[in-house]
Amino acid sequence: MVPERHAEDGLNEHHLRRLLVSCQYIDHLLSEIENVLNTVDSPGAFPKYFIDISPAERQVIEDHSARIRRQLLRLVQRHGISHQPGIPARRAIHSILAVAQISAEELNPRHLRGYGKVPESAAAVLKPLVGELQDLIAALDQFVTNPPGHSAEPER
Repeated sequence: MVPERHAEDGLNEHHLRRLLVSCQYIDHLLSEIENVLNTVDSPGAFPKYFIDISPAERQVIEDHSARIRRQLLRLVQRHGISHQPGIPARRAIHSILAVAQISAEELNPRHLRGYGKVPESAAAVLKPLVGELQDLIAALDQFVTNPPGHSAEPER
């Protein structure tokens, strides 16, 4: 991941790892800003933000973010730090869908009893809707983990 010691400045492996982790975190925070800005374009059912930023302001924010990222890359390159992504996208999506499946399961009437009695009429409507939601999540997970025409490669 990182060299034992950078010849010119004497930083050790732990220093270099800390630099990398901090740079990765700053990049993650910039991605969060992008997510906020992209809320208006998102097909999300329950948006968290409303956009009160003009297109010109958005462009300035995006330009600054790009400059910050270029500086992050210069910093790690200057110290000879390399990093390759280590998590396959399929595994990440599969994990996220597993959490979504658990959350969907918790919408079933039997899990709602802790909040009070669920009327039978409400349970009769809720159960099939939740079942359909679970089926949709499972179908997406099946597609992600076993797409048609894709030969499974061993995970890293």
